[in-house]
Amino acid sequence: MKTMILTILMLTVSCGGDGSGGLVMQDDGVLGAARRSVPVSDAVVTRDDGSVSQVRPLDAMAPAPDATAPGPDTAQVCMPTPEICDGKDNDCDGVIDTGGVCVYDSIANAGHTYLFMGAFVLTWDLARTFCQDIGYDLASIETAEEWAWLDPWLVGHAGGVPVWIGLQRESEMAPWVWVSGAPVDFTVWQDGQPNNSVGNENCVDARMLPSQIYVWSDRPCDGFMSAEVYVLCEAGS
Repeated sequence: MKTMILTILMLTVSCGGDGSGGLVMQDDGVLGAARRSVPVSDAVVTRDDGSVSQVRPLDAMAPAPDATAPGPDTAQVCMPTPEICDGKDNDCDGVIDTGGVCVYDSIANAGHTYLFMGAFVLTWDLARTFCQDIGYDLASIETAEEWAWLDPWLVGHAGGVPVWIGLQRESEMAPWVWVSGAPVDFTVWQDGQPNNSVGNENCVDARMLPSQIYVWSDRPCDGFMSAEVYVLCEAGS
């Protein structure tokens, strides 16, 4: 009788002890606990020797992740290759397109490399294609600091000829955007610009003032089909 009572108590506890479980007579005549759904982490098993232990969930038995294993944020290792003009740092020296591999004049600063192409007779879209064909894009001039060292370089190279840059808009009512997608937080418009004076002036060039500084002006994107223009390309992030 004591054995039967102890068995019933153990079965009641294993079923939760809250009345949610029950007792049934099994096929072999042994009184056992009615089955019920329980979380894996709550399940118990009674061994042959009468001891009771908890069933471990499968995920608890899985090995812990290796904290030293490479993950998506692991920095890529640069594998040096001969430098070519493609807007990349092939030789892993920290500077894009070094060693005069591009046939155009270039300048590098703060992880960016700029190419000065021209002079050409071409539209803004064609100028952008020229840059993209060699892994660059039209320059996105995002800060005053960037323009402060870039402007004297343009003065020394362009000699007063306008220069296409990567600022444009989709229509006269649309906002100005950089081709890089960066926000337009800095501008250096010429006085009275942008003014859309002839209509459809949705692209931007830099032009030199008599004071020997370059400023920006809106212009039709096909505005240099009868005059030469330089192209300022940029690579880097």
